[in-house]
Amino acid sequence: MLSPGFVQIAHELNISVNTLAQSTAWLILTIGLSLFIANPLAKVWGRRPVFIIAIMIMFAGSVWGAFAKDYDSFLASRIISGFGMAPYEILVQCTIGDLYFVHQRATRIAAWNLCLLCGIAGGALISGYIIQVSPKFQVNSPCADRAGYWMEMDLRHLCHPLRHLRHSRPPLRPRNGIQPALNP
Repeated sequence: MLSPGFVQIAHELNISVNTLAQSTAWLILTIGLSLFIANPLAKVWGRRPVFIIAIMIMFAGSVWGAFAKDYDSFLASRIISGFGMAPYEILVQCTIGDLYFVHQRATRIAAWNLCLLCGIAGGALISGYIIQVSPKFQVNSPCADRAGYWMEMDLRHLCHPLRHLRHSRPPLRPRNGIQPALNP
């Protein structure tokens, strides 16, 4: 969502666009390395707490990035956001695997991947349009370079209570009523 505003952000931080683009590489590296932390934490604490903690980390990283005044602070906010994004890269597929039978999983995983990739591509497209057209986000406006962060906070994080509270936890009871033995 930030790539359309890289020129404005680089100008404000007094760095080159290439240097700013490295923050995306650090973000992706952090997501990849955080997967090795998120999966074991989900096995210990459960997926729901890990999802809730992840969304709080992403929110904190978004707020931090929106108010960052120098490149080091901006880069740190991107790295922190990467820790929050990691559980959504791996644990959603695990959750789909737990909720659906094998013959039903492919459609759900394909739909999740489609939504994820369309969100990545479409978010940058929408963010670029908002930066270009809206007078509030023009180059001379103090909000221009952070339009992606503000849009991300509005769209993703304001829906947080609905996302986690409207779905009840699925019961893990066998259908035939027989409880499995704990130590076979």
